[in-house]
Amino acid sequence: MSAIYTVIVIGTIVLGFGGWLLAIALVLFFVSSSIFTHFGGGRIDDPNDTKTSLNEQKRRDSYQVWSNGFWVSVFAMMAFLFQSDLFLIAAFASVATAASDTWATEIGSRNPGITKKITNFEPVEPGTDGGVSFKGTLAAAAGSFTIAILLLFSGNPDSVMFFWVVFLSGFLGCVADSYFGVFIQTNENVKLLVGPDSAFDELTLKNNIVNWLATGLSGLIAIVFTQLF
Repeated sequence: MSAIYTVIVIGTIVLGFGGWLLAIALVLFFVSSSIFTHFGGGRIDDPNDTKTSLNEQKRRDSYQVWSNGFWVSVFAMMAFLFQSDLFLIAAFASVATAASDTWATEIGSRNPGITKKITNFEPVEPGTDGGVSFKGTLAAAAGSFTIAILLLFSGNPDSVMFFWVVFLSGFLGCVADSYFGVFIQTNENVKLLVGPDSAFDELTLKNNIVNWLATGLSGLIAIVFTQLF
């Protein structure tokens, strides 16, 4: 329920400041990610957890929603305040990265084939943070493409350019997510202070930080690309 409340808050901000098309992109991300997670098995942090049902382990909470939707909300508000398409495109790029990363994880984790670590291309077990496969990479590109294609219906004269900016920025954000995963999630030297009564463990917190960084970075990449193009 906490995730649902957070989605409502973020959705209201995005619709109010970013408009219907951005809201549709956000809904498309949340619906598709929920479907892939539910039917695709999802990545379970603790497969030996016998006290928690499979569906409960796969559910997203408010922290995970905020980690993916924070920058979308910020960029949407900035687009409204400054009346600039620049920040609106950044918001779309953040959604594209969130979709790209989720699709890559959920689709790529099912019979992925050869999986290699993104930093040195050494073989790793499927599902390893920073691990990439051909199937997962295609899924990442498809997720970013699905969000970006909505811009072709914006009616903006630069809609084709915006499509490419969001598509590329979203995919690059997903690549950055994998890199961040290697240096933050799998690095034992990176320790986060998590109390015993915390709503999440260290691994979950690291994953949320990685998602937050990647979605923010993709928005900045989109701003740079838009200025260059």
